[in-house]
Amino acid sequence: QPIAVQIAKLRFFISLIVDQIVDENKENLGIIPLPNLETKFVAANTLIGIDKKGQMELNFQNREINEKEKELAKVRERHFSARTPNTKEKYRQKDEKLRNEIAALLEKDGFASAVTQKLAHWNPYDQNTFADFFDMEWMFAVKDGFDIVIGNPPYISHDKIIKKDKIKNNYETYEAFADIYCYFIERALHLQNKNGLLCFITSNSYLKAEYGKPIRKFIKNKNVLLILINIEKSQVFESSIVNVAIILSIKPQNFSKQCCSIVNDTFTGNTSFEEFVQLNGFHYPQSTFDSKTWILIKPKFIEIKNKIEASGKTLEQIGTKIRLGLATGNNEAFIINESKKNELCKKNSASIDLIKPILRGRDNSRYSYSLPGLYILLTKNGINVKRDYPAIYEHLDSFGETFKKRGAQGHHWTNLRACSFFDDFKKEKIVWIELTDSGRFTLCNENIYLLNTAYFLLPPTTKPAKYLLGILNSVSIRFYLGMIAETSGMGTNRWINNYVKEFPIPHATSKQYSPIIKQVDKIISTKRAKPLSDTTALEAKIDGRVAHLYDLTEEEYALILKETNCPDPFRVAALNVYRDIARGKTK
Repeated sequence: QPIAVQIAKLRFFISLIVDQIVDENKENLGIIPLPNLETKFVAANTLIGIDKKGQMELNFQNREINEKEKELAKVRERHFSARTPNTKEKYRQKDEKLRNEIAALLEKDGFASAVTQKLAHWNPYDQNTFADFFDMEWMFAVKDGFDIVIGNPPYISHDKIIKKDKIKNNYETYEAFADIYCYFIERALHLQNKNGLLCFITSNSYLKAEYGKPIRKFIKNKNVLLILINIEKSQVFESSIVNVAIILSIKPQNFSKQCCSIVNDTFTGNTSFEEFVQLNGFHYPQSTFDSKTWILIKPKFIEIKNKIEASGKTLEQIGTKIRLGLATGNNEAFIINESKKNELCKKNSASIDLIKPILRGRDNSRYSYSLPGLYILLTKNGINVKRDYPAIYEHLDSFGETFKKRGAQGHHWTNLRACSFFDDFKKEKIVWIELTDSGRFTLCNENIYLLNTAYFLLPPTTKPAKYLLGILNSVSIRFYLGMIAETSGMGTNRWINNYVKEFPIPHATSKQYSPIIKQVDKIISTKRAKPLSDTTALEAKIDGRVAHLYDLTEEEYALILKETNCPDPFRVAALNVYRDIARGKTK
């Protein structure tokens, strides 16, 4: 962004001015003229370098090129301190002449013409444009890397990255679903010199997300982590909603630090940032960052996490199938309301065969759901809509040519995009919404289809569905998710497949899980009769039992209840249940 360069120059000018000492007895009050900063700042696409494959690097052995480079450096040094417009223009012309001469010599030495033209045409004095490449040696005469690489890279999601093939071919950390800041981190690590420091503020998603695995590995292999600050529940930037991480790292040469200082808490803004870091920081050994995710939890939570994980196998290990709801490819066309349903059935009674009720994520609550009165046109592959369901065909046809040419479709434009598990929606399933502070799992036995704002799982035969439901809605699981999962930009938990499949399900005998199933039945019955009923007492009876199945101590369970901000009535009731079981008062 050229405007960023102008702002940076202005800030430097201000710094140079305020640092000067005024002396009224000297010419010009002793004020030293400000330098020309054009060659000190560059607006460029940092991610794209010059293609040097099979070619010599820019520190050439060609004596003529070396001499031209030295002359160019002197020209820019003289321009830096030039005082008159004519003098500045003279050195700019010499700069352009030398760039062209060097480019010609490079081409003669084997560089591609396209590369040399790009180098020659880059004009450091044009402050209203940017270079579509970056090369630290050509632009700054820096060969061994920078002392400090610092920044706040752009926040661009994977589906909006341009020149994605170029990224894929040039970055070790490429991952199809990675946001662009991951590649800026890799680039920054390459730009460090042997003692160089890296300091970036980015989205914190790469710390735990699956797509962050390559960049986490890359950072660990290339650098030593000094400080890692993770801010989950506060917004640092006014103009964007994103949870951020601040990373400070250094090249490992001649550096023996074994611990990284971690800060993982909410910045309230009531204290200075420095005080916040000091109050909430703790240390972890570098070896900690070999894990598949960087779980930045306080040391006292490690034992709790280990206990939960040791209690049994994960949902994935016990054979649970987890699915995301249907993506229609065009909700406006395929999702209809009650009125449109009646209209289609009136035109052609056969239409009812393809009109199925749906649930969205927002329609799910804890232990209950409410139908929104919406339906999906289940025009699966293999169905001849035009022949057998003319009213539905007419409805879909009304959406025009753009709809017919959409990318997400089945074998025919009237078909939904392909799906291999349509029949799973007819089975008993546990349904939940992705974005929510606490688990919103419910049991659904109806032939209802879900949209892709909701997930569902098919319980394995070895674990009763209602037992799983009680576990999944527990505070212990909510706490566990907070340790392993990324959050949304507003701090809300993301209950997606990658994390839910890792939930440990405690081993339990029928004697242990029968009381949980009994309470789940009561909650479901109560919610079915009156959806807004307060079931706090019943849920507390389940939660206290779940804590015992995870082998948590009373102190550990109390800490979980506190950390998850459980309301006092629930917290007190759940702890009482826990204590009654511990004392043998409740079987």
